[in-house]
Amino acid sequence: MIADVIRKNGWYQTLNESGKKIQEKHESSLGELQGFSDRFLVFHKNGWFTTYDETFRKIAEKHESSVGVFKNATGTSMIFIKNGWAATYDSTFKKLNERHI
Repeated sequence: MIADVIRKNGWYQTLNESGKKIQEKHESSLGELQGFSDRFLVFHKNGWFTTYDETFRKIAEKHESSVGVFKNATGTSMIFIKNGWAATYDSTFKKLNERHI
């Protein structure tokens, strides 16, 4: 379970509830951290959003043109905003619902 994510000397590290490192991966291969929950992380690189588990194993990816702008991640889902709609996706980018905003 992910309690925190830190960036240290060009490396992203996932930390557990005790503050111990679970895993680390260099930022050049991940891109920029957008957000995380206790179950997954969301990164953005070269127009692609990618989700990873706590050990930085890739779960899924989706191009920004398909999902829009990242808003937040919580629990098992994440929200993106596109064309006046807020869409909720799971960590595999399966759309769960959407609402007009």
